Amino acid sequence: MTSAISISAGAVQSALSRLRPLAFAAAFKLQDMIVEWILRANASRPGSFQDKIRKYDELMAAGRFVEPLAFANRSALSGAFWELYRALTPFRNKIIHKNSFCVTGSTLTIATGGQNSNLSDAEQGSYIRAMCLIADALVSDAKIEGVAAYIVENDLCILHAVHKVAGLTARTFRVVSIAGTLLGRLNANGCVEGDVDFDAIRQSAEAAFPPGANGILLFDLALTITGANRDVKWLFPSTTAPAGNVVIAENAPEFEAYRD
Repeated sequence: MTSAISISAGAVQSALSRLRPLAFAAAFKLQDMIVEWILRANASRPGSFQDKIRKYDELMAAGRFVEPLAFANRSALSGAFWELYRALTPFRNKIIHKNSFCVTGSTLTIATGGQNSNLSDAEQGSYIRAMCLIADALVSDAKIEGVAAYIVENDLCILHAVHKVAGLTARTFRVVSIAGTLLGRLNANGCVEGDVDFDAIRQSAEAAFPPGANGILLFDLALTITGANRDVKWLFPSTTAPAGNVVIAENAPEFEAYRD
């Protein structure tokens, strides 16, 4: 048995308390950039936060608002995104310019006009993660679908008290890490490659780690392909693992970002 005392625990907690408001402000800035991208795609270039909200309302009222591909056929998700922006806008400047906030435990409290916004640890994490995943879909000009869609919807469900938009569904997540090794081969370029059935991997993972009724299993996959007496490794986060039967090759551009 061993015991330990951290002489830096107080410093870590103090740093986290200082970083929470900065993390919130960074996530809001990311959402503000997304709002601006979408409005520019709708031929509008409003300046202030309030101008952006006003222009969105005008476009919606006129029936001329065009959704980005990321929000295609996801009206509740889109509505929650915009109402979250509307609800959080008054509090943004209170962190950046007024220093009108406090951190109690893991709760971030921001004050403005006699009102407080109290964001729990889970709400702060959900806001940051949802904005990152939405931005990733917009940058990729892709729909929010698959695992990413479940995560974003769950995150926005957690933030329901802030945006108050109905129609989102929360699902239970189980998160695990999986490692797999595959015997591969050398291709014509002398690179190690292998045939990977990601659907079979998912089915095996769900059998081994059942997520429960209406639940979702999220897993990151550490994949090793062995060939010509050497190993090549990839690490796929839970939101990025491909589907179906895929040939993964060493130095292939589409998989190079996941090389471990």
